Amino acid sequence: MQAHGWTISSKSQPNPFATTKFLGFNIHTSSTGGTFSIPTRKREKNLRFFQQLLQSTTWTGRQAAQAAGRILQWKLIWGPEASLLARPIYQELSGLLRKDQHAWFHHYTPSTLSKQMVEMVISFIEPESQHFWDTSPIVETRDQLKYMFDSSLWLEYAESCGASAPDIVLTDASDHATGMWLATCSITEALATDELAVRSSQKSSDLQAWLMLPPDAIPESSTYRELLGVYDFYNNELMMTHITTRMTQYDKQGLLHLLDSQAAVAILRKGASKSPECHRLVLQIYNKTRDLRVNHGLIFSWVPREQNRAADALSKMHDWCITPTAFQRLNMQHHFTLDAFASKCELAAPSLAFCSRYLDTSSTGNSMLVPWSGHRVWAYPPHNTTMITLAIRKYVEDTSIATMALCVPTWYSAPWWQLVWNAPWSHFKRLRPGSASKICGLSDDNITLKQQWTTYPLTVFIFSRKSNKSSYT
Repeated sequence: MQAHGWTISSKSQPNPFATTKFLGFNIHTSSTGGTFSIPTRKREKNLRFFQQLLQSTTWTGRQAAQAAGRILQWKLIWGPEASLLARPIYQELSGLLRKDQHAWFHHYTPSTLSKQMVEMVISFIEPESQHFWDTSPIVETRDQLKYMFDSSLWLEYAESCGASAPDIVLTDASDHATGMWLATCSITEALATDELAVRSSQKSSDLQAWLMLPPDAIPESSTYRELLGVYDFYNNELMMTHITTRMTQYDKQGLLHLLDSQAAVAILRKGASKSPECHRLVLQIYNKTRDLRVNHGLIFSWVPREQNRAADALSKMHDWCITPTAFQRLNMQHHFTLDAFASKCELAAPSLAFCSRYLDTSSTGNSMLVPWSGHRVWAYPPHNTTMITLAIRKYVEDTSIATMALCVPTWYSAPWWQLVWNAPWSHFKRLRPGSASKICGLSDDNITLKQQWTTYPLTVFIFSRKSNKSSYT
């Protein structure tokens, strides 16, 4: 080229390179695609700028625009997170300029949210935060997963991955609770699964989580509640440990998180929300999922509500729980040590150890998978044959269970009634209608929870190693 009269710029790199600088970024080449990083000098210069800005009690419009521009220049490194950090500052500036075109030069007091964004930027570029200075090595993987799902090519892609096919997360939020499910089956099976199948699953890799919404979240928008469900899922330490273990153990080629809220997916993908509450929540989600996004290819996508049946049902379904008064009378006689079918928000007594089908650090595990050895068991299972049979089988097979009280509806025509009646119980007690309740949504005020009470009597069968079948009390 030089022989033909071309002049090679001093900024060009005529020889092969592993690392070079171009357009303000370090370029690191690699056989897997390479990465970009922030040069040290540029990072230190911006760190001084943002530290000075944070110390200032007032900003000018020009300073705000400069701050937002400096944040967005790192979108190549931080992706949608850069948009999240810059948006509140731009929104605030836009509002000022609509009122006064000369706001560029006027001082104003920045909002708390804008200053929080600056604090986060500083935390990203401080010397001890080196993991924020480089792009994710799997950006191309994430883009490929998005393309595969959005183009309806996911089935073929997953089949080609074999055991390394991405796992699937389904979450949903009702008006009062969030339901979450980690599915390790194919996407076709996951989208066809209903709540009963999830409830009865004995696969230790298929994990469920469920949480009641905090009171201050109930009046919020449906988009906020959907985002809260996503946050609750990744805020569960046991769930995160299980996911990262599977990603590493099976060399998973990504993680697909499906929601039925298009607004929530758009916010999670683009990193932008006009709502301050949603904005803060998405930042928390990004913080919780950083390792999964950067190192394992987590992506968020949308599915129609009718295909999100399992998570939708999990967010609305509640189990019956005996009233404190009725349980106290039974407990005074039998001194139970385990509530076998419960959840953190639906316990027979707060002091009891409990098993839960939902993943919870305070639970002893799922009754489908963990033993009840050595316990005096209170068992009020869901009203289906699978769970009632499970309770009886566990008692029969484990002789270390001294006592079990099995509570069931007094439904003589139920398919499981004959099974219970023929089981080796010693005696039974009848409880009047209204002895149990469950949550069935919100009341008319859309704030308080509505309770539904049993309209039928309950029968508590007492299983004891010390006595034979004998009596009714």
